[in-house]
Amino acid sequence: MTDTRTINLGQFRRRNSRVPRAVAAPDAALGWRLDLTRREDIHLLPGGGDHGRCEGIEDASITENGLTMFARVDNRDNSLGTHDAWVDCSISLNRDETFELPPNLRSVHIDVTTFDRRSRVFTGAGSDRFFDVKSEGRSLIFRPRPPRDL
Repeated sequence: MTDTRTINLGQFRRRNSRVPRAVAAPDAALGWRLDLTRREDIHLLPGGGDHGRCEGIEDASITENGLTMFARVDNRDNSLGTHDAWVDCSISLNRDETFELPPNLRSVHIDVTTFDRRSRVFTGAGSDRFFDVKSEGRSLIFRPRPPRDL
């Protein structure tokens, strides 16, 4: 199972509006960036709300440093007055990289050189200070481990 990072974007409140919000890449201060080749792995998740919905991501806004998403809030006016509509939104970002292995594969040999110039060799599942390698069926999953001490 792949690891996802879910970020609560809070509440979007207004009347009859499209409400944008900038979303920074998680752990950007530690050097992590969004993988621009994996747009299909970015998902909006609706929370509670009243006449609002988490509507989309502005494709032109996606960079390795973040993106802009938007919610749509409608009109909640009634005979008692005017009221803001609202919705809570979250965004889900896939943090893993999965590699499907061919059938009948006998062995795996993975050479990794990390950004701090350490070389590692894996012949299957294993761990490093900056990532884990998991084996699930015919897949190898690379899961980053953001460093907290850099």
